[in-house]
Amino acid sequence: MLIDVSLKLKEGMVFRKGSPPFSITSLKCYHENEGEYITSMINTPAHIGTHIDIIGKDTLIKLDRFIGRGVLIDISTVKESQISMKHIINPNIVKKGDFVFFKTNWSKKIESNDYYNHPELSFEVLDFLVGKGINMVGIDALGLGKGKNHGVYDRYLASKGVFIIENLTNLDLIKKESFTVYCFPLSVENLEAIPTRVVVDV
Repeated sequence: MLIDVSLKLKEGMVFRKGSPPFSITSLKCYHENEGEYITSMINTPAHIGTHIDIIGKDTLIKLDRFIGRGVLIDISTVKESQISMKHIINPNIVKKGDFVFFKTNWSKKIESNDYYNHPELSFEVLDFLVGKGINMVGIDALGLGKGKNHGVYDRYLASKGVFIIENLTNLDLIKKESFTVYCFPLSVENLEAIPTRVVVDV
């Protein structure tokens, strides 16, 4: 069964405070061979909805990293704001080359102010993931870290060759610990983050 775990973008959505909203406008165009027609203009920051943080604009991700084994770590019942290794009940499931998805169920708070007050992973957890040699880490929240930690975590993992997928959704529909991930960002050059469609096969 295929499950879409990427957010659907809607007019007016804002993900990072201070960034412009996602917007769609209609534009009337004309060409002498085609006549008059209407096209849609999408105006968006790169860090919008479900996306991969690239950090370095010249960074290339090999195609074989877009499909692979995924594992789910459920931290949705944790009350503390920072997630440490003691909160991860199934660390042994994580293998080299995995997509590791953290389920917080925070995507249910999308478009509310609560969405910005999400849990964050500790550096201890980041080092665990790096030590395992994972492929990518995803979360159904704004990021792995909050405030200034957001960028610090992004840069740290990028330096270790680990990419981050932010703003996943529907992770509560995944009932298995492991599954196949299909993750395809838009093919756009010179971006520090790329909007991405992510689907899992359970």
